[in-house]
Amino acid sequence: MNFGDLLGIKCKTYHKKVFKLNSFSKIIGKFAKITLFIERGNDYQLVFAGNENLLPTFKVQDDTLYIRQTPHLNRQGILANQVLKIIIPASCELQECELFNKLGDIDLNKLNIEKLHAMCQEGQLKVYNSRIGKTELKTNCGDLIVHSCTINGGSLSAYEGELKVLCSDLNEIKLDVTEGNIIMTDNTLRGGSSSLYEGNFTLTNVILKSDYIVNNNEGNNTAWNINVKRADLESTNGTSSMKAKLNPTGFVLRMVTLDGDNLVK
Repeated sequence: MNFGDLLGIKCKTYHKKVFKLNSFSKIIGKFAKITLFIERGNDYQLVFAGNENLLPTFKVQDDTLYIRQTPHLNRQGILANQVLKIIIPASCELQECELFNKLGDIDLNKLNIEKLHAMCQEGQLKVYNSRIGKTELKTNCGDLIVHSCTINGGSLSAYEGELKVLCSDLNEIKLDVTEGNIIMTDNTLRGGSSSLYEGNFTLTNVILKSDYIVNNNEGNNTAWNINVKRADLESTNGTSSMKAKLNPTGFVLRMVTLDGDNLVK
């Protein structure tokens, strides 16, 4: 098996480098163009696949992994693709993780993080199977996906892209999308809110633990199979329909849109 297979990509002409690291509980990373994975393994390691000239510089100091990639141009004047894995032991709980990627995806899987701040300027940001404390996740141009996570406090935002939250437990999380949809399925919501400027909002098979508010400017709001005791629906240039059976032990769902329809079913 070559290093491309190890990383799950085709990169036959790339070099592979594996670096063993001293232990750390914080990560500060800034990248020009890379596909970044952070996940659990047996030890502290970096695995890099790509052009050696594009290998990020890194050091472990004061319990922190500092890693930075300086942009370089190839002969065609563009950055070549590369992949980086940051691997931590299963027992490691990160105190803080701060990541910025200008061009490329960030993929976080099976992590425990007390404080997470991650942004993709152009690319997907994906968080799976993780427990996270205070959180700020952003994409400027790309989808933001959260799956099977517990997140306690913070915000999820996408400027141009879709925001998906699946099979997760959110506590006081603010969701915000400028151009794109918000899709929430099989979640538990404890406070928080959702805001959209141009896009559709869909809430499916969600358990509310408190009242919830959705504010939309241009798009439809739809809720399916939600424990609501009352639905406050408001549309300036559309229709509002309440077709669900009310649950006296549920909570209030308020959905507002300027130009679109509201439906609770």
